[in-house]
Amino acid sequence: MEHGYKREFELIIQDLKEPDIRLRRNSAKKNLSRLDAPEFFEILVEALDAEDLWVKELAAGRLAKQNYEKAFQFLLDNLQNNRSSAAQHLGINKYKPAVKPLISILVDRTRPIWFRRVVAEAIGEIGDERAIQPLTQVYLDKTETEIELYWDLTVRYHAGESLSRFGEITIPIFLSASKDKDEETRLCAVRALGKLASHEAVPSLINLLQDEERIIGWAAVRSLGEIGDNRAIDPVFNVILNTKDRTMYENACIALGKLGDIRAVELLISILENQRIFRIARGNAAYLLGKLGDPRSYQPLIEALESKWGEVCGRAAEGLAIFGDTNALPNIQKVQENRANIRNYEREAEERVAKAIEILQEKLQEQHN
Repeated sequence: MEHGYKREFELIIQDLKEPDIRLRRNSAKKNLSRLDAPEFFEILVEALDAEDLWVKELAAGRLAKQNYEKAFQFLLDNLQNNRSSAAQHLGINKYKPAVKPLISILVDRTRPIWFRRVVAEAIGEIGDERAIQPLTQVYLDKTETEIELYWDLTVRYHAGESLSRFGEITIPIFLSASKDKDEETRLCAVRALGKLASHEAVPSLINLLQDEERIIGWAAVRSLGEIGDNRAIDPVFNVILNTKDRTMYENACIALGKLGDIRAVELLISILENQRIFRIARGNAAYLLGKLGDPRSYQPLIEALESKWGEVCGRAAEGLAIFGDTNALPNIQKVQENRANIRNYEREAEERVAKAIEILQEKLQEQHN
């Protein structure tokens, strides 16, 4: 180890032996999570042998990023103890030798439900096609209905979510599942088909707009917006005209905007301006108004910059940047200056505002050249 890192090495190792569990773990979280450079490899290896299991897991996660085989073995061994972080690290690092033991856990109903959910997600992240059959089996198993306290989705729903990560090969599975009598099976299928942008699914999704379960209709209209097939325009517009369900109405307006129909402009403006509507929906409306580029949208977007919510003003800035009118630049800059008074003005909103300023400044400079 180079001399410049020796003192830091000694201090970190000393902290990892701190008797106070809270101080020890805080130090591990602060230090081990940033040690990706090769110079700190020895610290991570030593931390892997610490007495504190939480510290060992944190070190193993960092070492797995460096393809350290002993770390992978530690994580595999820890699966037997139902350690969710072990499954997560194996998934994040796409460690294919973990697929077989992870599948064994997924289909084992003696394991905790919360752990099997994490395992299903890890299998999806690894992306090994050997997992398609067992994921499908669990997803379609109607006897897999047990849920954990404070959770409203079963293991099989998570298996279906992971299955969708395998891409087009799973579309036939979800097309069939979208016609299933079971609500949870249909819901997962509808969401997956939107995520997969399956044009084959459009007729089925249009039919599901009238599903007896409201949540299926909400998901179907969102998926039609994600797919962006023009066959959905009139059915979605008819939903807007006829539904009495506020959530369905809002989702349909957003979907119509994603489908590029100019009739969505006034509807999206009404959503953006309605303080009673959930802020994420209002933010989505702002972004889509920018994409549609209708002159009627400009002033409502300017006014939305004054929102007290980061999800709204950030998306309004993004929409104005797409709109491309440099006159909006001072208003967007005020958002950045006033960020301390905006709720949920976190990384995502901050990045959107900063990017909008950058785009419009570049455009302004081009105009002056």
